[in-house]
Amino acid sequence: MLTTKSFFDLNEFAHRDLFGEVNVWEVLKKLKEYVGDQTYPEFGSLLKTDMPLPETIVVVDNNLIPASALSIELGDATKGQVRAYKDGQPLIGASIIMAGAVLSGNQIKIGQNVLIEPGAMIKSPAIIGDFSEVRQGA
Repeated sequence: MLTTKSFFDLNEFAHRDLFGEVNVWEVLKKLKEYVGDQTYPEFGSLLKTDMPLPETIVVVDNNLIPASALSIELGDATKGQVRAYKDGQPLIGASIIMAGAVLSGNQIKIGQNVLIEPGAMIKSPAIIGDFSEVRQGA
């Protein structure tokens, strides 16, 4: 039997409980319930307008900070090269949602060091894992 352990090392994966000892394709059957059972941050209406964001937003510990108050370095999020600074001090784990991205719904979880580019659309329910990039048009 080809279980998830045949394909992936999930020891450090935040959502390893979803996979367990099942065939890899059986995970899809459990995905909707798993995502629905998660706890999601309360961002208020700022991110869930179904309209493109008018300004870039930085998410740190589920708090929203306008990018205009920070210094930002954009790089490859998958390599930890997305950074935000406040008064010269790094904001550890900061994620950046660029102006023009659309977030729809109230079940959206954004991991650490994530970059969401302009033109991307995130529909609820969604979990964006740490060190991820959501590119334009996605």
